[in-house]
Amino acid sequence: MKKVLFFIFAMAVVVLSCKRISMEAVEPEKEAQGTRQQLEIVPNSIQIADQAAFYGFYTSEDQWGKCSILSPNTIRISQTNYVRKLTEEEKNKIGDSISFRIELYAAYDEWDRNANSWYFKLPKGTSITKDTDFKSIGRFPLIIYTTPYFYYKDRFNHITYQRNISAYAQDLRDPKSDIYIQYEVGANPQKYKTDSIPYCDQPGFKADLFIDTKDAGTIANQEKDIYVPLISRNLQKGEEKLSFSFELKEDLENGYILYTSSGHGDLEEARTRQHSLSLDDKVVSNFDSKISCKPYDYYDKINPHGRICPTCTWRYPTRNWCQGGEIVPRRINIGNLSKGQHTLLLNVEKLTGELEITGVNRVAELKGYLSTNMVIIGSKKN
Repeated sequence: MKKVLFFIFAMAVVVLSCKRISMEAVEPEKEAQGTRQQLEIVPNSIQIADQAAFYGFYTSEDQWGKCSILSPNTIRISQTNYVRKLTEEEKNKIGDSISFRIELYAAYDEWDRNANSWYFKLPKGTSITKDTDFKSIGRFPLIIYTTPYFYYKDRFNHITYQRNISAYAQDLRDPKSDIYIQYEVGANPQKYKTDSIPYCDQPGFKADLFIDTKDAGTIANQEKDIYVPLISRNLQKGEEKLSFSFELKEDLENGYILYTSSGHGDLEEARTRQHSLSLDDKVVSNFDSKISCKPYDYYDKINPHGRICPTCTWRYPTRNWCQGGEIVPRRINIGNLSKGQHTLLLNVEKLTGELEITGVNRVAELKGYLSTNMVIIGSKKN
């Protein structure tokens, strides 16, 4: 029985449902012909990635390092991670009404994987060749999601992820900085790996990425907003209560926090927690991370392996994210803040659910990790 429960748990998955996702699944009995359909390109679309390929975790640079990169101004950091610099011409195309779009082609990975996209800024002319060149730089989340179950080595599941990122428009146009888009999709397609097919033709996922801007022409970049990256990493055991400080160089009005968090690895995949966030000793948000992944038929369609496999399912009873869906950022209003030092306290030590048990109310250390992103956005004081 323990082995059965462990296997069921190991296959469990979860993600905040994404209303903006559309799906085009290939039926199992059909061959994968023409899976890459004509994509919508709005007049001022900026293509960030062209069929970026994401390979297995457990393969070496001797293998994936030889695979082609089709996108310009792009560096492959690893087999699952890319960084793309925006050109000045591209930055000048960005209007005030923009969205970030990912056209994901899921090939053959029978597990859930983390998939993240951010942007970050560096002083103009800074050289990047590896992740340590920007590892300590604050990042701003664009779309955070988990990959769908898909189990066919010669077929693809095409899913569109799209999110309005107009709040970042001013920062993405910043003429005084180099802007980089980082995107990663975890993959482990090696179950189907065969020496009869070249390694580079066996990625777990492919993706096209775009910034879609509805405004025609260049918009003068007025510096009216403030952007503060707070955290963008995995919280580990011992970080159930995390306090950190940040400094505002000028007064901020109508401020808010964009916050995402999802549990992965070990027990955290099947747990929910109470998330309490305090700013300068005042609680600004307090919520349970448990969500409902409905309608079931929608998630069945974007997770065909979970639907078909008789001993596997994405329908885990306790979850803090939904398989194949976006982890939708929670907006937390914080009002006006004065110039100077401020302190945030994030407390996730209280467990509210575990495995099939709900209504849990106890303190528990992290077993696994919480993938966490938090940024502050607000207006400069007039």
